[in-house]
Amino acid sequence: MITTMIAVLLCILILSITILYVGDADSSSTFASSSDTTTSTHNDKISCSSKDLLKCYFKIFFKISKLNPEEKTTDFKIHVSDNPRHIEDFVMTKKTMQRFLLPGNYRISAIFRGENQGDFCIGYGKVGNTITCNISNSNAPPAPLSGPGTLHISESAKFVNGSYVTKPPITVGTITVKGNNPHPSNFQLSSGDDEEGREITIGPGKYSVNISLPKDWKLVGIRGVCTGVMIKGGYDYCGLGVQQQQRPR
Repeated sequence: MITTMIAVLLCILILSITILYVGDADSSSTFASSSDTTTSTHNDKISCSSKDLLKCYFKIFFKISKLNPEEKTTDFKIHVSDNPRHIEDFVMTKKTMQRFLLPGNYRISAIFRGENQGDFCIGYGKVGNTITCNISNSNAPPAPLSGPGTLHISESAKFVNGSYVTKPPITVGTITVKGNNPHPSNFQLSSGDDEEGREITIGPGKYSVNISLPKDWKLVGIRGVCTGVMIKGGYDYCGLGVQQQQRPR
């Protein structure tokens, strides 16, 4: 009898721990782990059909380096912007912390003792990526970005029945990029499985991306920034969604 009661109590305890863990992963601002336990109710919730969050998100580590003796990690507050997932500003309670972001652009800046230190990391993350952003103290900010930027352009195509192109890939339309010396400025992209698009170089300033399509295809969606301003050494993403149209009978 005593053995049975002990077994029942152990089952209840394990179930309670499991529910608590799942709740933290889905409802807090961050995925609970041994390296990051900070949570906030003001962040977009984690939403992933897989237990492996890297199948839906990319992970970014924030690392504090070069601290002076009188400085603490808690002197730094991290600000994340330009990403589809909203992340509330958070204090660095440890030298290394992490967040999960949705695929797309990201911009990381730091506030040191109330003063904005500017941008430390700017880029584009893909599903499954693990990225490290190094944050230094106020006396050693990173060198400013320079040179041309990178514009990543991709195309996803659907047939007239709504199904995505898989294999073999197909080529639909011609891409034209206008701006500060884009290279190349005219090209074609393939749509289908394992087709990740193309990265082009482009100088700082305004830019726009357009696509010329055959008569039986139509632009139905845009992801990222297809008309924007490229900064020195920046990285932007433009995704074009096209769909085949029903031909008149």
